[in-house]
Amino acid sequence: MFLAVATLPALWAAAEQRPNDQELAETSTTLGSLSAGKGAPVSQSGASYFSEAAKLIHSDLDDNDASALYAALGRDTVELMAAEADPRESIENQPVLAQLESGLWSVLKGLAPIPSVKPDIATIHLGAGDRGSEDLILFGLGNVPGLSIVAIHRIGEKYTVLPSTALLAGRFVRDPSGQLRVPHFADERVRALDVTGDGIKEAIAEFGNYGSAGAVNVDVLRWVGGNDFFKPIFSMTLSGWIGPPCDYRFVPAGRAKDIEVTLPVVGVFDWRGEHLADKSLWKYDAG
Repeated sequence: MFLAVATLPALWAAAEQRPNDQELAETSTTLGSLSAGKGAPVSQSGASYFSEAAKLIHSDLDDNDASALYAALGRDTVELMAAEADPRESIENQPVLAQLESGLWSVLKGLAPIPSVKPDIATIHLGAGDRGSEDLILFGLGNVPGLSIVAIHRIGEKYTVLPSTALLAGRFVRDPSGQLRVPHFADERVRALDVTGDGIKEAIAEFGNYGSAGAVNVDVLRWVGGNDFFKPIFSMTLSGWIGPPCDYRFVPAGRAKDIEVTLPVVGVFDWRGEHLADKSLWKYDAG
């Protein structure tokens, strides 16, 4: 059996062939290898925009605290972007992103040390028009309790902070009362890759589970706008509880990326430890 659960929408199909072991992966993430972020020099110009969020962060956030921190981070980021970003150009590679990173580091200075706390920033250029560049700005602070990945949509000079559930479309569960809710995740991370090959990046969100299973939830999310914001086109949960190997990586496939998943082959009498590996390859089907 495999100690992993993969929920895969119809847009993805499993490839019959196995990837070449010599093929270079552009990005690789292995369970247990998510390293701690080291301290970074704080630019005063970036830090000056994040005084509100810096006052709210602490190591014992409850749900209300986390919601207030999310809102403050959104407001502080919009203030920075409105003042420093060029509304006519793609947000990708603009100098303001370095200011954003330094500002987020300044917020984390008020937090008791947590090994995996570090800022992750991802940007996605969606297009351009008469009003300016349309982009997404996404960032997370790692293992800050209860804090979701912050998502901001901009068109030129107009910025909209999206709801804290914007990147969690595939993760709602029903509680005992029947109400839909989002589970509490740990160590949330975000990046952006063009997985489909159409020239527009997708958001890659990782959500860790609390507990000893070491599970990581991975969603590939495509921007669709409207009230839905993002559409999950790939979703899986990997658990490394039984032991390695258990990981995934994005493998170049022309202009797109395939997803290679490695799982342990576990026998009836096997226990924790190193296991034989089974690899599967998932390809995007544009049809």
